Amino acid sequence: MSAPAVSALPIAARVRRWRIAAGTSLDRLGAHPPLGVRVTADLSAPIEEGDAVLVLPSAQLDVSFPAALAEALPEPRSIAGALLVVAPVAPRAGLLARLSLRRAEPIPRSVRGAALLLRGYRHIGGGVDPESGLDLVWGE
Repeated sequence: MSAPAVSALPIAARVRRWRIAAGTSLDRLGAHPPLGVRVTADLSAPIEEGDAVLVLPSAQLDVSFPAALAEALPEPRSIAGALLVVAPVAPRAGLLARLSLRRAEPIPRSVRGAALLLRGYRHIGGGVDPESGLDLVWGE
């Protein structure tokens, strides 16, 4: 008996380039980039077709509350035409956290989805990316 086929996320065909904040890197998410897309560009350039903005929450953000995460997301109008994807983890804050074995704080899918809704995003979805194994949440 063969294993069931793993299907791509519904957003996989749309994303050709990640837009990320200056000073951040896809390397924070592990060895495999989300959706298999390695191409990145700075957030300051104009949005083009195929762009998806990847939000990597900062260590200073309390990711246990959707309202706090929503404040860190860009306004939907500011990235019109692009998909917004929220990463599943945030780095832990403080020296002791950096020295611990668990360097990243998981953000529940429900918190990320609620944050997108609070910020005004529509067409919210989520799923595990078979390329990277990351649990992604997105909205438009």
